[in-house]
Amino acid sequence: MIKEVPADGTVRSSTAGHAHERMSALRTFGFGGDDWGGQREGGPTDAELAFATSLNSLAPGLDYWLHADDDGTPWLLVSLDFFKKRAVSATLRLDFDDRGIRGGWSPSFSVS
Repeated sequence: MIKEVPADGTVRSSTAGHAHERMSALRTFGFGGDDWGGQREGGPTDAELAFATSLNSLAPGLDYWLHADDDGTPWLLVSLDFFKKRAVSATLRLDFDDRGIRGGWSPSFSVS
């Protein structure tokens, strides 16, 4: 879950204040707390943070999970769980990396 969205909804990558803006966006997303899950050490890449910031402005309340392939390539999983009787019954997901975005229903659940 994300607590708030930056006022302009963007993360700039080529300005003099980039480090300050990045830290502000990381705090916005609660990085360092329980808001970013996953198995990867360290924080999100600039591209992941920009994507998450933009996505959150359109659809707040998603879960963000940091992962890396066996070769160390970072990727971000974004998920939305659906519940039936207090149990997760289905999950929509987006996988974001340097090659693009793929998405659909998580294979962990069968959608009926």
